Amino acid sequence: MKRKSFVKPSSASHTDANAELMAALGLDKKTRRITKKRVTLLGGGLLLLCAIIFGVIALLQNSNKQASASTIYREYTVEYGDIILGQTESSSISLNRETVTFPVSAAVEEIYVKAGSSVKTGDPLIRLNTDDIEAGLKSYDLQLEIMALEVEQAKLQLETRLLQAEQQLESSKEAGSLAKDNRDLSIAELQLALENAQTSLSAAQEDLSKYSSLSVTFESDYNRLNSLQDAVDYWGEQASDLQSAANSITDYSALRKTAEEELTSAWKQLTSAAVNLDNNSTFNTSAGSPSAVTLATNIGNYYSMHTLAPGTIDGSSGTTYSDAQATIQGWQNISGLDDTAKFTVNALLNAHKTMETQAKNVRDYTQNASGSASSAASAEAALKKAQSLQSTYQSEYNSFKTEFSDKYGNVQDIDELTKKIATLTADVATAELNLTKAGISAQTGETSANQKSQSALNEASTAKTTYELTEMELAQTVEAAQERYDQLNSQIEEARGALTDDGIVYATVNGMVSSVNVVVGDSVSVSIDSETKRLSQFAQLLTMTNVSDVYVPITISEEDILSISIGQEASVTMAAFPGETFAAEVDTISVEASRTGAATVSYTVVVRFAGENDRDMLEGMSASVTLIQRAVRDVLYVNAQAVTNTDGVSIVLVKGEDDAGVPTTVKTGFTDGQFVEIVSGLSEGDVVLAESAVGRQ
Repeated sequence: MKRKSFVKPSSASHTDANAELMAALGLDKKTRRITKKRVTLLGGGLLLLCAIIFGVIALLQNSNKQASASTIYREYTVEYGDIILGQTESSSISLNRETVTFPVSAAVEEIYVKAGSSVKTGDPLIRLNTDDIEAGLKSYDLQLEIMALEVEQAKLQLETRLLQAEQQLESSKEAGSLAKDNRDLSIAELQLALENAQTSLSAAQEDLSKYSSLSVTFESDYNRLNSLQDAVDYWGEQASDLQSAANSITDYSALRKTAEEELTSAWKQLTSAAVNLDNNSTFNTSAGSPSAVTLATNIGNYYSMHTLAPGTIDGSSGTTYSDAQATIQGWQNISGLDDTAKFTVNALLNAHKTMETQAKNVRDYTQNASGSASSAASAEAALKKAQSLQSTYQSEYNSFKTEFSDKYGNVQDIDELTKKIATLTADVATAELNLTKAGISAQTGETSANQKSQSALNEASTAKTTYELTEMELAQTVEAAQERYDQLNSQIEEARGALTDDGIVYATVNGMVSSVNVVVGDSVSVSIDSETKRLSQFAQLLTMTNVSDVYVPITISEEDILSISIGQEASVTMAAFPGETFAAEVDTISVEASRTGAATVSYTVVVRFAGENDRDMLEGMSASVTLIQRAVRDVLYVNAQAVTNTDGVSIVLVKGEDDAGVPTTVKTGFTDGQFVEIVSGLSEGDVVLAESAVGRQ
């Protein structure tokens, strides 16, 4: 990217060559800008031209001066203006096109413009025959009246035919409704009689079947129920006796397990007391060796706390155990022990005594455990068997007792069953005859009722369908007629609004005429379509550009596109308007790449002129767009070469009356690298010197 400065000539001290160069570049006299610009062939040529001009100027100056000093100065004037930093791209403008149409058939009498004519809003373009226009409008009004009559006729037809259809519908619906009610009533009565007969038969059959089966199975079921009760009683007694026997057997295994747990607990207490005793200072001072922990370990080995089953005496540790026992007992008589040590010795002795007792219990319970376990197992097995049989018989008895009660109820003997069965047999025969009669009546009566009802319903259904179709068709007819009327009326009103009393078509926008499609004497034709009842396509008189909205599409690389936003401030310069700058802003940003497959992906950004443009512009005129990234406006500024910085202090040489430089401290602000903002210390018009350090020859 190439950086470019916009420089304003500030005083006569600037050379004529510099001024001519600035004019040739077409730069604004009021603005200073630094922009990023792509290096193009034209840009490279301008840079080369600048270098040549400045080189020639320097040679001319050096050739006319004597080598009388070692340093020379350049002068810069302090001025008001803008410092702008931005990105500049070259493109061309784009304008919207407007097609001027006419909505009435008429003859063209006069044309005021040609292709290329510049027009403003309100300028006359073409005049058409007013008589033709008036005749065309009258024909539109006549057609509109005809369509209004069509709408009214459709509405009247809708009301008349709907009234007729509604009357027919109500008559048929009433007849259908009465027939349906009569049918439902008849069928309901017949169905009720049939259901009652069926219910009576089912009840009689159920009772007969029930009591018939009772006479066959009563005696055997009664005997079975008593047998099950006897079995439940017998095995209940057996289970009770076996439970008493099992409770009398001692469980030495449980006692042994408890003794082992007590032995282990005492061993832990012995070990804990031994550790506490060894950690007691008075005991360590007076007890000597071996340690309490060592003696506790010897006792644990004796009772096989480590290698054998707990409680088993290890004969090989007998002597060691005896010595440990004697030593511990002797600790009771040690003098000089504090209370904590004495308490710990007593705890040690108590734990040892508990271990002796529980170890003996473990041995005794182990000897008796095998015999008691065998007896307990036998008793437990017999008890479980008796309980299982009792439970089985009890469950079977309960189930059969419920079944027996449901089946026989309060029947006491077989004679009562025989009399009941005879009565129920006669009841079933009567119920069967009644059911047959009710079924025949229900079938014939329902068929007759259905036929009558269906006939009336068919008539009602046909009448309803006819009514709905008629209503829908007529409504569509009215809606279509109204829609055609509204469309034509809207078009005619739009046409009236576009017409003038003098028959002249005026420009509605600022722009330039692109083409004229008619000549004097032509008759532009507009008619009404016979099917849609709409005005045909309006006659196209001419085409013109709209310069009120000016757009400039530019291409931005993917490296820079994310730094640009909608509404971002921009400025535009055009070769057709040298020395002028047009305010603009970013209007749209394409999210799809406009150029791919190259070294750099690019995107299209459209910049729009701010406000309405009133200048004559042609489609495709070249333009240079600057997307402004930062700017300070209406500030004092000076060339950055005139400002030096020493220890954080900015200093300039202000030209005095004797042309000597007077060092002056200033406060600076924004800089674009070439120009710097002067916040304080200088005034507009001050001339400052910049040391160029060019040696004379």
